[in-house]
Amino acid sequence: MQEQVDERISVRFENKMISEIDVLVKDMGYPNRSEFLRTAVRTQINNQHQENTISVKVTPLVQDYIDKLVEKGYYLSREDALQKAVSRFFTGENMKKDLQDADIMEIVAGKKIGIDLESSTSRQIVTK
Repeated sequence: MQEQVDERISVRFENKMISEIDVLVKDMGYPNRSEFLRTAVRTQINNQHQENTISVKVTPLVQDYIDKLVEKGYYLSREDALQKAVSRFFTGENMKKDLQDADIMEIVAGKKIGIDLESSTSRQIVTK
């Protein structure tokens, strides 16, 4: 069912982007560029309304793998698959290690000074 068009807008695109749009229109089965662009705009508007949302680009191989698992019922959707993958990766242990690695990288880059008090042979106690 087509929506009633109340107002028309004109948009200019570079030739390269028009070619990319045309490929997507054909590959994704849209009837025309306008319908593809309406869907793209709706998607962008919906994304703006969703807090805590991150877009992730994956390789076609990974996307196919996720789609197969969704098709088999292992995941409810692509979003479900990615949410579970992120939850499995960002465990307390992994986050602690990542923060430690980030601290080391700052020290190596000269942005932070590191002192290892555990292995220091000389310690000084300062009192007032």
